[in-house]
Amino acid sequence: MRVIVYNKNKFTHKDITLRVRGFIITFVICFSLLAAWSFTSPELKKERIPQETRMLIIREEHSFSEEKLIAEISKYNCKFSHIIMAQAKVESGDFKSRLFREQNNCFGFRIAGRRLSLNIREQNGYASFDSWRDCVTEYMLYYSSFLRHIKTEEEYYRYLGSSYAEDPNYIIKIRKVANSYRPVFSVK
Repeated sequence: MRVIVYNKNKFTHKDITLRVRGFIITFVICFSLLAAWSFTSPELKKERIPQETRMLIIREEHSFSEEKLIAEISKYNCKFSHIIMAQAKVESGDFKSRLFREQNNCFGFRIAGRRLSLNIREQNGYASFDSWRDCVTEYMLYYSSFLRHIKTEEEYYRYLGSSYAEDPNYIIKIRKVANSYRPVFSVK
């Protein structure tokens, strides 16, 4: 085996002596043995978590509560968070609708056509999500695509009334519920 060292400053190369080669080979062998030992050493092995416990941990992460939804919406620091929360509550039938329970869709989203989307499939004309948190992120994608330039609450309601819902009483319902969330999101 021939080992050559290249000196980029002098643009030269030279063979490494037998002594240096021996040192390098010894170092590689020792390092390999140490690495193999550390991966098989019982005191370094991580504790195995039983499958049932893992499923429980995963379920807890994806479990829903109104408090978790408020916290999730709050972390995006949107100007009209109380309206977004009201939309989630109205669209999901107070978080009891089949669309919400089976498809994690708390905003009544259909498949997005003109923007980035996190939906994983379409079911009965509506988007499905891996988790309710993904649905909140989807709303924030919608918000950043279409609502970020809106300055007043009235503009926001007008946009929602003209572009978001099919129900002619939608804005009346949303206003009523949104007012109850004003204190939660510290809206004056």
